[in-house]
Amino acid sequence: MDDSDIPQLSPETLAILQEVLLAQQNTVQTHEQEDWRLAQFWYTDETQEKLAEEAITQSNGGKIAICSAPSLYFKLKDMGYEDRCFLFEYDQRFENECLPGHFQFFSIDDIDEIPKKHQHQYDCVIIDPPRLNKETTAAAIHMLQNLSHTNDTPCILITAGWLEDEIRAKYNYNVADFQPTNKQLKNPMRAYTSYASPALGVLN
Repeated sequence: MDDSDIPQLSPETLAILQEVLLAQQNTVQTHEQEDWRLAQFWYTDETQEKLAEEAITQSNGGKIAICSAPSLYFKLKDMGYEDRCFLFEYDQRFENECLPGHFQFFSIDDIDEIPKKHQHQYDCVIIDPPRLNKETTAAAIHMLQNLSHTNDTPCILITAGWLEDEIRAKYNYNVADFQPTNKQLKNPMRAYTSYASPALGVLN
């Protein structure tokens, strides 16, 4: 077979193919992957979208704090809200994925170490603490209060379903009908809110 027998693409077809390949490359996300050793379990796409939409709505054009939930931060970033979002996270790999000044190292065991520049600055705060127990829940609530702009700032806590009675009684949070899910973790999780949210199924 000589070269004349090999099928050739026309210049127009080649140009279209190159455009398609370039578009595919531009849509591929290159975010860091979860590290299960640090209790990182990425939300499902549905949960990312639901929580991101809620954060955008409740922040009302203001600043959004995402604590220990990198996949939610990535979703908001991909939706074009990077300039309003701030990530508080133990894993410092993610600093490179944030705008300058939009990443803050955060350990649930050292909440009081958060710099004053972040305290009471955020118009919606969401936290998904790395451990599922009462002590960590208390620390998470303290973090929510520490970052909230006012006492009425919408806050969401994502944690275990079995902590519902404790969270309702001690912190006066509501349990949402919407149940967040992770791609790997199978423990039943719940979303608890400090406010009424029809979108999440919190009516009281």
